[in-house]
Amino acid sequence: MQNKLQEITDKIYREGLEKGQSEANKIVSDAKAQSNQIISDAKREAEHIISSAKKETAEMKSNIESELKLFATQASEALKTEIVNLVTDKLATSNV
Repeated sequence: MQNKLQEITDKIYREGLEKGQSEANKIVSDAKAQSNQIISDAKREAEHIISSAKKETAEMKSNIESELKLFATQASEALKTEIVNLVTDKLATSNV
């Protein structure tokens, strides 16, 4: 009887231990899958952020180049106008 009771106790213990180990393995597997998903999402988000930053940088560069061209044109025109005014003023005062 004592032997039979010990066998039953051992069997219940082993079954409980196997079930616990199985659940632990499932939890570890789920955690690994979740961490892989988080890493994948983070990489995708990082790529999106980098892509957006590159696009924004290209737009800013284009805008700055356009503004510099406009400024250079305006400065050139202002210089031409100033030269014309100086020459006209010099001609007008020298003849008078």
